[in-house]
Amino acid sequence: MSTYRTYADLLQEVEDDENLEGENFIESTELLALFNRGIAKCERHIHTIYEDYYLDYTNLNLVEDESEIALPTDIYASKIRRLLYENANDRYEIKRLRTTKAFIDKSFTDYESNSTENYKYLLVNKSSSDGTKIVLSPASRETASDRLKCWYLRHAERLDGTTTQLVDIPPECYDYLVQFVKTEAIKKEIGNPKLMEAKQNLKELEYDMITMLKNRIPDDDDFIEQDLTHYEDSV
Repeated sequence: MSTYRTYADLLQEVEDDENLEGENFIESTELLALFNRGIAKCERHIHTIYEDYYLDYTNLNLVEDESEIALPTDIYASKIRRLLYENANDRYEIKRLRTTKAFIDKSFTDYESNSTENYKYLLVNKSSSDGTKIVLSPASRETASDRLKCWYLRHAERLDGTTTQLVDIPPECYDYLVQFVKTEAIKKEIGNPKLMEAKQNLKELEYDMITMLKNRIPDDDDFIEQDLTHYEDSV
């Protein structure tokens, strides 16, 4: 049985605790927006404390003679953990080009049009409409949809208003999320005497959430490998 709770569950808790059901000073769309703001706050703590909680993977498309590849649409802050090439017995990690040599290395490998060198990659930040993209070096030698596997950190899912949607954060974060929404709702009522207490409760629940997330990090056989890619870039 899933330990995740639905949007309806958490929304009902907020409405019951603050007697919001039927109130007209805060609309359902505003409550939805508050929940998503709270999820974003939880997400930042999760990525800081327990980075691989949202580890995911997908296959990216290779197109012959093209080098630019879009990142997964739900990637968090362009956080690629590993990029792998997998084709029968030809399997290897695609390394990120080191910053100090990236451009000259890319120039040489691109010039060698028949290069059999292993792929390498850069991340480039295109225009705001294009976003960040992977640039392969050399350009792809093939068209394939199942050979480039990207392991990455994803965003927590945002709520769309569907009451049965599961809230995509660790259960340890639920109390904080509910209190965040309640506190923001109370702020809308000018002079509400419960505001100071709500803020204090939120602060305490944030501390509890952070503590529980730190204790949740697995160890022994579940040890999470430290991300050392930034050291590679500095070599």
